[in-house]
Amino acid sequence: MFPASAFVENVPLVYNKTYSACNSSKLLSEAPLDAIIVCEETGFFEDQLDLICASNFRGAIFVSKDTELLELGRVSCPGVVISPEDAPAVLNYAKIGQANPGLRPNVLGF
Repeated sequence: MFPASAFVENVPLVYNKTYSACNSSKLLSEAPLDAIIVCEETGFFEDQLDLICASNFRGAIFVSKDTELLELGRVSCPGVVISPEDAPAVLNYAKIGQANPGLRPNVLGF
């Protein structure tokens, strides 16, 4: 089980429509592993969680209506759940960093 708190520093936040469904190991292999990935809501959170934890990403932000999902007690990688209402702000934040690598926002503390 992953500790309740973890620090993930100086790591880019990544969002891409192609692999942010987080439901295909093949598509996820195209994403940079040394990053925190934003996973869109697909309705299959546990499958997403299994793929992300197996892929060795530094962490993930999962978009879900059920923000208590990570309290399942079997999470083996850093991650947080945000609501669909909060997702646009996070996606914009990620896009700023991807468009301007010199100004890329970093995520600190999971």
